[in-house]
Amino acid sequence: MSVRAAVYAKRYWVDVLLVAALSVLAVNRFAPDRVIGDVILYSVMSLQNVSLFFWEQNRLLNVGPALTSIIREPGLNLLANLVFPSLTFFLLLRVWSAQVLRLVGGVGNGFDARALFVLQACAWLVVLEDHAVYEVVIWHVEYPLSLLLLAFAWMVCFDWRAAGIVRYTCLTLLLALATGVNFSILLPAMAVVSTRMVVCRRIDADTVVFGFIAGCVFAAWWVVARLFPGPDTGVYGGFALQTLREGLPLVLGGLYHAMDVTKLAAILLGVLALMVVSRFSGSAPNGVRGMRPALAGAFAAFFSLGWILFFSGNAWVEVNQHHMRYFIVALFAVSVPVSIAVAGVSMPRPWLRHGAVVVSGLLLAAVLYRPFVALSDYEFVRQTSPFVDVADGAVYTGDYDYAWSAVMNATLRGEEAYGVAGRANGNGEALRSYAERVIDEKGVLPVICVRMGPDRCVDDANRYVGPLRLRERAFIPGEHAGWRLLLERGIPETRAVQVASGNHGWAFEGAELASQSGHVGWRSEHGVRTTGKSGALFYGPYRALDAGTYRLRMFGDVAAAEGAWIDVVARGGWVTYAKLPFKPGSDVVADLTFVIPRPERQVEVRVHVGKESRLSISGYELMRVGD
Repeated sequence: MSVRAAVYAKRYWVDVLLVAALSVLAVNRFAPDRVIGDVILYSVMSLQNVSLFFWEQNRLLNVGPALTSIIREPGLNLLANLVFPSLTFFLLLRVWSAQVLRLVGGVGNGFDARALFVLQACAWLVVLEDHAVYEVVIWHVEYPLSLLLLAFAWMVCFDWRAAGIVRYTCLTLLLALATGVNFSILLPAMAVVSTRMVVCRRIDADTVVFGFIAGCVFAAWWVVARLFPGPDTGVYGGFALQTLREGLPLVLGGLYHAMDVTKLAAILLGVLALMVVSRFSGSAPNGVRGMRPALAGAFAAFFSLGWILFFSGNAWVEVNQHHMRYFIVALFAVSVPVSIAVAGVSMPRPWLRHGAVVVSGLLLAAVLYRPFVALSDYEFVRQTSPFVDVADGAVYTGDYDYAWSAVMNATLRGEEAYGVAGRANGNGEALRSYAERVIDEKGVLPVICVRMGPDRCVDDANRYVGPLRLRERAFIPGEHAGWRLLLERGIPETRAVQVASGNHGWAFEGAELASQSGHVGWRSEHGVRTTGKSGALFYGPYRALDAGTYRLRMFGDVAAAEGAWIDVVARGGWVTYAKLPFKPGSDVVADLTFVIPRPERQVEVRVHVGKESRLSISGYELMRVGD
């Protein structure tokens, strides 16, 4: 080992251990109750088929699965795919901590990079609600990963003193990878280029090259996206003022509910107090670069605002109910001026600095503390085990999140398992080969239909491995209902389709109602009933409705209605069109009429029950009754 390598190893081994420890602890704290769907699919892809792109997309989200594909033991592979996004997030914070200190001009009597990292990690995990921590730190790796790669590209371009051709080659590769992971990274790339030009008051060659390569890489990926379009490529773009007007309140509401505002206010007051102490301590401020840090912070704040406005009016964000994940970059940007302010603090008394770091470390420990949770105790394993128990080597379909979770559960048991839910074409060759082999051996293909009606599950199976027709079906009762289907070769039966001029309603009864999503209750072929737990009895089906007047009639029996209500909502629950508390009764237990003034893409009928509620729902119908 060279002298320089030894110095770096001695300097950064604590940081490596700290980042790794926080990553593992965050996974153990936030993943067991929430991991599902896409995050599960990372491990399934890693074990079954590492393709160039994330299955059925045109983005390089297979970075994590590719790196972890050398781990063939399913449990360790899943854990590795959970830790990778978390590692990316904390490494991004650590890299930024070092860069922000360079921006403000040294350490002096202020916090060093490691201390600033602890402060930032504490702020993120304390301010964000648990569900938002999971989404930012573990679920949506595309945002922290692309920002981390962008940071590395910036360091290569402006900090690395290698030969120009070497630097620019590495810069191009890093920007290409960052853009492939997340196309929108072009916006922060151009933002930092513009900020550097304004803050430094000059345009140098490296800045121009950085911006030029970022633009060229984006143009290249734009061509690739057209050559290999994903299933929803057509709606990724588009901006409309009407969408902005309707979406901005939903976005702000989502961000508000993602944060603990009281804790955020406390942290901002703490930062202000540190700045006041620094200002009147009599020592020089921790920074010697004039207005540069302030300008950089202001640019970051304006960028965050611009990001929120732009994507609030984006068509793809609207389709996905203005989910807060599309604004993670804005959260990172708005944290920049705060971190700059903390980095510029100077305190001549070391105990003040050390005290702030110790308190932050204790808060981090309190937030992350949780006894070790084995994979067998993860919630997705508990929820899908009733389906895997009766599968007998089946493939899984139905609800996207739960179907892939069942595949992972079966894989953890050492079984060969495949999914025919969304994105299954990513492993289409192996899936079709497996289905052909099973049908040749057994004469039928067992299919487990998870939280969805059998007709739609048969349709999904035919989309990937058909033509198949239904031979037998058996209902699987439980907290999460499903069907065990036996499919054989043949043309599927033609079902009668009611032709309508638009989206005018739907009806569910018995087992079809039981196949709807829900958090509590017991599902059977007769419908859904309460079990003494509080929560969503059922919700969905996320279908479109045209504008008009509608009538909702719900059937069943209500013995005790305390804490039970029904509502009709759209846009992820942010718009409520009707809400009614249940009353004791039987037969028709709810009857309400309401107006939807504009077409809606994803409408839900939701039933919430309390611990004291005693009711059963056998079905409901939602029909249009007027314009």
